[in-house]
Amino acid sequence: MNERIEELAVQAGNYVNETYTGPVPATFTGNPEWHKEFDKWTQFSEKFAELIVKDCCQFNYDFLESYREASEVNSKIRKHFGVE
Repeated sequence: MNERIEELAVQAGNYVNETYTGPVPATFTGNPEWHKEFDKWTQFSEKFAELIVKDCCQFNYDFLESYREASEVNSKIRKHFGVE
């Protein structure tokens, strides 16, 4: 795995460990611990994806010579993925 992806995965894991507030109420039955782990994985995945999108946007700012052009591209990328 790419070193930067690994760094972002660690950041996402740290975020979940610091902010996890408990499982979202589930509509199915089963082992409560499984629900807890599933919810943590969901939160991790969402944060990880958000960090990747934000990192790509930062790359655009670094790569594109025009700040305006980078802003337009980044706005479209963030909107496409639903990232603020």
